[in-house]
Amino acid sequence: MGTFTNRGHDEFPATNFHRNNGSDPNIVSKMTQIRSTVDNWTIYLGVLLLGFTLAICSGATYQLTWTITSSFSSFDIGPVVDVVNGLLGILFIPLFAALSDVYGRGLILTFSLILCVIGLFVTGTAGDFGAYSAGNIIGGLGETGRALLFPIILADFLSPRNRGFGFFLNWFPSCIALGAALPVIQAAQEGDQWRWIYKAQGIMTIVTAIPILFGLFRLQMKAQRFLPQFNYQASSLRKVDWVGIVLLTAGFSCILIPFSLVVRKEDGWSDPSIYVPIIFGALILIAFLVWEIKFVKHPLVSRKLLTNRAAMVMIVVRAFLSFDSTFTWTYMTSYLGLTREIDQFHVAQIYLGFRITWYIAGFICALFLKKFNHIRIIVWASLLVNAIGMGLALHSRHPHSAEWYVVFAEAVIGLGAGFSSCAGLVVLQSTVDFTEIANISAIDSLVTSVFTSIAISITNALWNSTTAASLMERLPEQFHDKIGDLLADNKYTDIIPEEFKENWIAALGDSQWLMCTIGTILACICLGISFLLPPVDLDKCQQDMFTKDLNLDNEMIERYDTY
Repeated sequence: MGTFTNRGHDEFPATNFHRNNGSDPNIVSKMTQIRSTVDNWTIYLGVLLLGFTLAICSGATYQLTWTITSSFSSFDIGPVVDVVNGLLGILFIPLFAALSDVYGRGLILTFSLILCVIGLFVTGTAGDFGAYSAGNIIGGLGETGRALLFPIILADFLSPRNRGFGFFLNWFPSCIALGAALPVIQAAQEGDQWRWIYKAQGIMTIVTAIPILFGLFRLQMKAQRFLPQFNYQASSLRKVDWVGIVLLTAGFSCILIPFSLVVRKEDGWSDPSIYVPIIFGALILIAFLVWEIKFVKHPLVSRKLLTNRAAMVMIVVRAFLSFDSTFTWTYMTSYLGLTREIDQFHVAQIYLGFRITWYIAGFICALFLKKFNHIRIIVWASLLVNAIGMGLALHSRHPHSAEWYVVFAEAVIGLGAGFSSCAGLVVLQSTVDFTEIANISAIDSLVTSVFTSIAISITNALWNSTTAASLMERLPEQFHDKIGDLLADNKYTDIIPEEFKENWIAALGDSQWLMCTIGTILACICLGISFLLPPVDLDKCQQDMFTKDLNLDNEMIERYDTY
């Protein structure tokens, strides 16, 4: 009998034996074994094409978001949409990851993109903030699936040594789209012109998704010829702690959503509609902890993963980086536009200082990882640079600091963050078994979603409360009843006299400086946590992967001989 190889798919006919344990090969592992060079490049080019489409439009809408929510007089509660997206991500990330292991990446990516398209058209036709929020939430669920699956798909097709190339493929479209998004921003920043961006992105997503979906489904159909009938008892679906996920989502929802809505309540935190959900949320989270410790058979974070120090440290570091980034950037674009009286196009140009450096640093890191075996030093150095950049950014938060200094400070942050993002992803995907890549990616995304949701809620509450308090001090008493309107739509020229313009700008500067100070502290904490990272040998990780892959092939041969 011939040997079982990863290049051909005609050695065996389709068989009918059943799998009896969770370690047996699934559709994904078989796809990676039989893939050809054509299959690889179909996937790579598909990621680039779809990624480029998404990056152009999302890059533009990111810069326009604050003006859109201001036009709906909802700037003060606008971040609640991101909070809800993050909370739903907690629920859907494990589901998407588990389903992709069972039914293949192509089917779940298709479902995610359908949600994206529906959300884009709902958002583009929204007549009020409610419809706008609904569209963003639907599209956000789809984007959660896409953002989760792209790195997983690339990791499926790449060895540990080459997973830096996966980072490049995932983010290169966004880098190229930086320039392409600028004229889109300039064309859409007036009136309701932003609507056509969402509609165009929906149409372009449908068209540019065809290559990657074709490649995934084609390979999946070939892989199914080698696999037995599916045993759902052994599936990863049964190993997901759905009760824990629901409790976690419900608990954080009750706590975090009121943080974003408290600004609209006259009694503030003493309003029952604010503090009662928070109390219930705390009780639900306590129930979640009891459930995870005492009752659940398969906890969200398995004992095996808890003993993997490299993966656990990297998950925490990446979550803190996301928390810090949210604190730094949530109000930065609107702050630059309001205090310097520049349009979104100009703000986007300033923001290039961070984004271009971030992409270049990440791509250089990917090249380093091809030659540099021990990755821990790269992680430490990059997080140190990130912390230094955050410290430099403190002065750039002054409303009248030089524009070149703002760009320089953000570029330093981008240098550190880009290196750490690439290196962190490689550590995460290379220190677990191949069959655990989807699981570790889901846990990483889940923890990051929790941290991001918390950060957005705290940032929103902190921005509104500190800005309001500062305005109370800086504006005459007759304008105090206008502070709510100022926070909601930012049209200070229509609400307060021109002579109080500097008071308004100074209040925004106070809030932004406080947030940057907290961000600097978080960056230092993140650096400290990274010192717990053990040595990671990429050569050893790659050898382990090849050894386990060979053992899996031998097991399949033995089963076929028995059959």
